[in-house]
Amino acid sequence: MKQENYHQLISWGRCSKRKADFVKIIQGLEEQTQEQREQTLMLKDEMGFQMFDNNDLFLNVDEACDFLRIKKSWLYQNHKISGMPSHNVGRKLLFKRSELAAWVLGQ
Repeated sequence: MKQENYHQLISWGRCSKRKADFVKIIQGLEEQTQEQREQTLMLKDEMGFQMFDNNDLFLNVDEACDFLRIKKSWLYQNHKISGMPSHNVGRKLLFKRSELAAWVLGQ
């Protein structure tokens, strides 16, 4: 904010009538923001959108090996044979952390 605009706001806020107008403007903006948040939440619910938590992150091969504490060579050789859940994105092999945890618990 420019220095002169800042001083205008300060002097404008000192006058009680203008201060009341200033407070009303801010309250109106806060109400609009709250309405927009509510509309966004309603749209997300309608679309079935769920926010990702840390368990739904995709892991690359190195991260999956660290998470499972296995060697990379074992993962490449046995991930299909063992039924390990994986996703191919182009040439990349990715794993969902939540799916890996469920797979380990189901073993």
